[in-house]
Amino acid sequence: MLENLRSFKTMRASIDYSLSKRRTLIALFQGAASAMDACDADPYLRRAAKYHGELTTRSCPVCKKFKIVELRYAFGDQLGQYSGRIKNEKELAQM
Repeated sequence: MLENLRSFKTMRASIDYSLSKRRTLIALFQGAASAMDACDADPYLRRAAKYHGELTTRSCPVCKKFKIVELRYAFGDQLGQYSGRIKNEKELAQM
């Protein structure tokens, strides 16, 4: 069975929220949304970013004061109990 899993290849999917982020930022800059609408990160997500996130060189598009921190989660049936875990860029490349 392990041999079958090793030869099994899947397409990777990536979810990109660029359009949603752009729409929220446009609404914010037009006055149709508040900063709270744009800065609505869940407390658990903020905690995960604090301890497991990767700091980027990009500034926050809302306040311009802080650098953006990225988290990458890996999901998939093939990962079993490890599905939904945070992975860094190096770990994702090895997958």
